[in-house]
Amino acid sequence: MGRRQFIKKMLLRAGAGVGVAAAGFVGYYQPRREFYPQGGVESEGGQRVQGTKKVVVVGGGLAGISSSLELAARGFEVTLVESSAALGGKLTGWDLDAL
Repeated sequence: MGRRQFIKKMLLRAGAGVGVAAAGFVGYYQPRREFYPQGGVESEGGQRVQGTKKVVVVGGGLAGISSSLELAARGFEVTLVESSAALGGKLTGWDLDAL
């Protein structure tokens, strides 16, 4: 192995190590998530909505489904809109045999 190849491999491994460490740090250091009681006011000076609260979630991927469930738990009337025939977004493309 030549000097160039050695340096290239070491830099790639060091970069991968830094990437893994950064991903671990980001996964560990999450911003505080605040939960508000059903029907509560989410911001300072906000106003409560009178009557039925309705919301449309566009996209039936993982984020759309989880948002719909969270909003429904908070008392919203949720309509989930998805353009394809199946829910799940990019998760539907995974081959289960690969797991």
